[in-house]
Amino acid sequence: NDTILAKGYADTEELKVPVYVKNLTGSDKEVFVKLYVKQIVEGSLVQYCWYSCFDIATTQSTSFLVVAANDTVKDFYSLFKPKKTSGITEIMYTFFVNKDETDSVSVTVTYEILSTGIGDMSEIRNSVNCYPNPAVDKVFFDFNTNIASSNTIIFYDLVGNKVKQVEIKNTVTESEIDISDLNSGLYIWTLKSDGVIIKSDRLIKK
Repeated sequence: NDTILAKGYADTEELKVPVYVKNLTGSDKEVFVKLYVKQIVEGSLVQYCWYSCFDIATTQSTSFLVVAANDTVKDFYSLFKPKKTSGITEIMYTFFVNKDETDSVSVTVTYEILSTGIGDMSEIRNSVNCYPNPAVDKVFFDFNTNIASSNTIIFYDLVGNKVKQVEIKNTVTESEIDISDLNSGLYIWTLKSDGVIIKSDRLIKK
């Protein structure tokens, strides 16, 4: 249930993420892999290889690999081609034993693709500040997303429902947002620039 993060730009040719699968038992195991698309950027391409290579239309490998007792197989990789698109793509891969899907392990591969020239993600993320926290009726956001053409701040409740969304002009580096319409409680805010999630954090509304 871990996550592997791979970063790139929209003009990146491809991102290849290997995953090692270890058999912790004392007997050989026939292992299949299946995928679940959590979210995908339209226009991009995802493939995965496990003995053979498949696109995401094939949600389960058509063949298994034998993983010997206490051995590690390094044959699997997830391949992502942005094809000039930016955004977040999340694919969960589950490796399971033939005829026993309860014996399984999963990993999510997250591809974070930036628009060409948007800048270094860590630098941008560190520039984002939300205050005060806790807040009563308004919050302020400071950020510098360089040449991003659009910025959006979204507020979610704790079960993932979107409760508020505010569009910010790309020339603005400080924004005041009225949250008096939100009930008291804990929320998650997310800043998106050109559709890419830059940063998410918690906010307490008094």
